[in-house]
Amino acid sequence: MEINMTTNNLRKINQLTSDLSRHNTSHLLHFILTLITGFWLIIWILVADENAVRRAQIRNKIGALQDPYYKPERVPNRLLGILFILLIVIVIIAAIGNQP
Repeated sequence: MEINMTTNNLRKINQLTSDLSRHNTSHLLHFILTLITGFWLIIWILVADENAVRRAQIRNKIGALQDPYYKPERVPNRLLGILFILLIVIVIIAAIGNQP
């Protein structure tokens, strides 16, 4: 079976591919900022989590445009990122509380 790609679909795919490249996380930059500030890790997790969700959504749109039988990938769960941040905050508070 051959899939007929319309010009409009190709245009949408090109736009979505461009959007996909904009939602990258610069892990090196966030690592350096975490080393400098110590608290940037929370922002890093939030940014990486948001980018992962957005990229999965875009890849699902591209897949649906390319193949009508495309099975969407699972979009990452944002709750895990939030729980991880809460864990980090609790550990920091506990560490500060144990200072002599």
